[in-house]
Amino acid sequence: MASRRTPTIAPGPLATLTALALAAAAPAQAQEVPAPADAAAATPEAGAATPDAAAAAPAAEAEAAAPAEAAGEEGESEGLGLTLTAGVSSIYNWRGRNLFAEEKLNDQNALFSIGASYAIGDFSISYWGGYQILGDNLGDNIDAGIGAEQDILFGWESEVAENVTLATTLALYFYPLAKEEAAGTAFPFYLEPSAVVTYSTAVDLKLGLFYYYGIQSAIESERYLYVNPGIEKSLELGETLGLDLAGAFGLKVPTGDAAKDAYDGNNSQDAVVSAALPWSFGEGMSLAPKLSFAWTNIKDADFADSYMTYGGLDFEWEL
Repeated sequence: MASRRTPTIAPGPLATLTALALAAAAPAQAQEVPAPADAAAATPEAGAATPDAAAAAPAAEAEAAAPAEAAGEEGESEGLGLTLTAGVSSIYNWRGRNLFAEEKLNDQNALFSIGASYAIGDFSISYWGGYQILGDNLGDNIDAGIGAEQDILFGWESEVAENVTLATTLALYFYPLAKEEAAGTAFPFYLEPSAVVTYSTAVDLKLGLFYYYGIQSAIESERYLYVNPGIEKSLELGETLGLDLAGAFGLKVPTGDAAKDAYDGNNSQDAVVSAALPWSFGEGMSLAPKLSFAWTNIKDADFADSYMTYGGLDFEWEL
């Protein structure tokens, strides 16, 4: 029986990295796709009005209106707490696996994704959908519970100490278009609680712990703890242009016999490095082209068959 995560050859997600990136849309979070810098609204000083002088009436009206306008600008800067995203990537890299690959790890069967996140204070709820758009195996992957992925994420993030933030997420991954004869179950469903600690200094140092759990017995080979340390650095290249550099390593620790067999020396480790150029424009919008290089361990394969290079473009709109 096919499993959504059974290694063909190989959370954010791109899904988890993206999933974290989407859960990270709450204030102070920085995950897979960077958010544009918020502009602080300036509040002009209110001068003293002189209503008894007729000549000074226009100036008094202007000064009385200034604080109200500034308050309006501050309210606008807070926004609605809603973030919309869309993206394309030439490979769907999920923890060292090219989920849409046909024969080789580096097969460029592209991913299109859409997402939305709503934040209230430290809490957020997010949606992410991923769809294969190239490759002769597109229909087979949907049937097998790999394509047409739908994710719902519930997140909380807060600063717990000076320069230290903690982000927790409960992610639900499901595949409503899967067919039982191909996927082993009619509705493949995965659950993943996670916690990510970030220490911000000259760079952002991260340590993530994820517990990935395939609910049905047909997908019990996908039950493992994922340990994910990483490092990130964001640079300003101009008023509207930035450079985001990131690197991460992943280690899977299987928690059942089926998972131990599935990951015995195969895709039990992975690493990825990436560079993105986020460009901010309009009201709260950004566009970020991105290049990535990833590696995973594969049994009886040399290095040339154990890596993938891919590019992408991510759009984000904060409302």
